[in-house]
Amino acid sequence: MTVISAVWSWIWTWILSKAPMLMALLVLIGQLVTGIKPRQAIANMLKAYIGYAVFSVGTGGISSALTPAVNAIRASFKNGIVYSEMYFGLGLGKALMEQAGIAASVSSAAMVGSFLVELFLALPGVKRITKIRTLLVQGHIMNNHSWCIALALFMCFPQLTYMQIVIMSSLMGGIKFAVLSNTTVEAAQTLTDGAGMCVGHAQMLCDWMAFRIGEGIEFRARKKGKEVKNLDNIKLPAIMDQLSDIYLSSFIVVFLFFGGMMLAVGKEAMMAQDSSLTEKTSFFYYIFTTTAKFPVYLCIVQTGLRMFIAEMIVAFTGISEKLLKNSLPGIDVAAFYGFAPNANCLTVGFLVGTTAMILTSFGMWAIGLPFAVFTAFMSMFFDNASVGMFGYLKGGLKGCVISALLTGFINIFFGGLGAYILGYIAMGGVPGSNTDFSILHTFWGVLWKGIGMPGFWLSCIIMLALPQIQYLKNKDTYWLAVEDWEKYKEVKEAKIEARLAACKQ
Repeated sequence: MTVISAVWSWIWTWILSKAPMLMALLVLIGQLVTGIKPRQAIANMLKAYIGYAVFSVGTGGISSALTPAVNAIRASFKNGIVYSEMYFGLGLGKALMEQAGIAASVSSAAMVGSFLVELFLALPGVKRITKIRTLLVQGHIMNNHSWCIALALFMCFPQLTYMQIVIMSSLMGGIKFAVLSNTTVEAAQTLTDGAGMCVGHAQMLCDWMAFRIGEGIEFRARKKGKEVKNLDNIKLPAIMDQLSDIYLSSFIVVFLFFGGMMLAVGKEAMMAQDSSLTEKTSFFYYIFTTTAKFPVYLCIVQTGLRMFIAEMIVAFTGISEKLLKNSLPGIDVAAFYGFAPNANCLTVGFLVGTTAMILTSFGMWAIGLPFAVFTAFMSMFFDNASVGMFGYLKGGLKGCVISALLTGFINIFFGGLGAYILGYIAMGGVPGSNTDFSILHTFWGVLWKGIGMPGFWLSCIIMLALPQIQYLKNKDTYWLAVEDWEKYKEVKEAKIEARLAACKQ
């Protein structure tokens, strides 16, 4: 028994509790299961390990680089304005959980558990009951969001053990990935004309909302015998093309927004938080180089993600293809940008939504709300651009603008409210800064904090009810959307024509 205990202790200490090592092991097992030759699987495992290590350097860099500025801003804005950014918040949360004895590998273990749960929900014999038509396989989303769920559970139930957090995170994560990606089926299939994929990213609820808004705008236009206005005949400024570069636009946004707030709090306040800033240092130079660290570390994060996610997707997709039929893979929303009806709808959505976010942040701070937050570029770009695209798909320019405005408000207001309820405001940073978590943090906070453990089980039931509601409202087209797209379009158009005819009577 002593030998077994020693071996298990070594495995736990040096593999299972080390996130990069556990990630590499999972990739190796997954690829061997899918039939990849051992030599190639080992090589892919090493690439996954290196990629995850690079990813960790990037996330840690974002957190450490911006912490002094965030602390100075919080100290100056007395009513508690907080930075809402995935990797910054996760860096703070990881440190908090590790101080409480929860190993960093909790996210990797929960991610695997989540994948197994969503795989079960979409199995051929089970999906007719659960009404789940999708399987999210986007690895970095599963990894980051598993961390967010584990951290939210830790904040609400600090008495939970490592294994309890893994089990509960796996259950909630699997439900979240399955249910939210399932909401995007019709929108994604319409955008790609039945390419056989759905969104598996960070703003799935708002993608669904935007598509429905666009459908409503298009229907009202058709009822009046008109067409929706689009961007095809509108000439936009040349700068719009430059803003489509993720690293350039991230620097511009962070420099103007974050740098402006640093300038507002003043050099002395920043010196109190960062010893690298001295009297002799140019304050403009300091602001420029500090904000420039965000796109630098973002580049590192993206590089690491591409390395380990590529190997993980091979493993997860291979397993799902062996077990599932007529289930759409949930993939990164950026993969859909090439299908945008007009490339400028992405930039319009980004700019409109970002403006809404900034105005909401300052509005909340100005009226003294205790949960004012300001968000980072990743949410500004991906959430708003994606939602703008899905709103534009059916609703044209009007759908794009309305959807982006709503998303910008939801991200900031509910993101701050949820963070306040869960306790992230006191922590100093908010993980899960996208619109899905802005909604879910508030939802979970009310139930988990307000009711306790029964609230957790109630939240699972409520989320599992969403695909049931989707199915009941569209029984005649629900399964056609994934099984026979051409038939779906015929039935869908017939239903719209019937509604239009009814309106004319």
